[in-house]
Amino acid sequence: MAEQHPLPLRHTTNEIGLNLFIQCKYTRRIWTLVANWLAYQQLTPSQWWPSSTVQEWYEMLAKCPGLPKEGTHTLIL
Repeated sequence: MAEQHPLPLRHTTNEIGLNLFIQCKYTRRIWTLVANWLAYQQLTPSQWWPSSTVQEWYEMLAKCPGLPKEGTHTLIL
């Protein structure tokens, strides 16, 4: 297992992909702003299905109905 370090913004949780991409309140705010800017509410974190891994989250967003496939894949990366 890779060594985990405290998050610089939170100092409370180990830095893992799931937290960085899905659970972090700053990341969730950015996703909300992007969803509003693009007018794709499917990108709003409150619309996401629960995910236990970054891969599940990626696949959930990539398969979300109503989103352009190529643009969504690029945005997620």
